[in-house]
Amino acid sequence: IKGERCISVRLGILRRRLKRYMRYLKNVFYRLRQYMSIQNNQPAIPEVLKTRLWTAASMIACVMAVGIFMEYQLGDGFLKLSCLCSICLGIRFFDLLLIIYDRKYEVVEGEVVRIRICGIQKKHWEITVRNQQGEEKTVFISEQSNIRKGRHYRIYFKKEAILGIEEQGI
Repeated sequence: IKGERCISVRLGILRRRLKRYMRYLKNVFYRLRQYMSIQNNQPAIPEVLKTRLWTAASMIACVMAVGIFMEYQLGDGFLKLSCLCSICLGIRFFDLLLIIYDRKYEVVEGEVVRIRICGIQKKHWEITVRNQQGEEKTVFISEQSNIRKGRHYRIYFKKEAILGIEEQGI
C-alpha cells in the first residue's frame, strides 16, 4: 500500500507540473501567434507609435555614445552615469514596446469639440473628442501637443499617458 501511495503522489505531482507546463506553452504560442500576425500585418502598428519607439531607441544610443566620448575625453565616471541612464531609458523602451506589441493601449478617434485649460500653470488641457457615433471622450493632454478645436485627431493612450497623436485629414 505504501508503494502504491508513493506512486499516486508522484503521478499527482507530475500531473500538476504537466498542467503548469501546458499553460506556459499555451501562453508562449499565443504570444508567438500574436507576434507573427503583427509581422505579417505591418500597418497594424500605427506610424506615430513606431516613431515613438525609434525615438526611444535612438535616445539610448545617443546617451551611450556621449558617455563613451566623455569618458574618453575626461574619464570622470561619465561612462557609469551614461550606462545608468541608458538602463533606465531601456526599461522605458521595453515597457513601451510591450504596450505597443501587446496592443494594451486605447484609441480615441474623432473631432475635438472642446478644449479647456486645466491647472494653475495652464500646462495641461482637457479636450473632449466626439467620434462619428456621437460619443464623447475626455482626455488630458499637454498644451505642447498643438491640438486645435474643430479638427479630427486619432489619440493613442494607456490609462492617463498619451502615447501619440495623429491628425486625420478628414
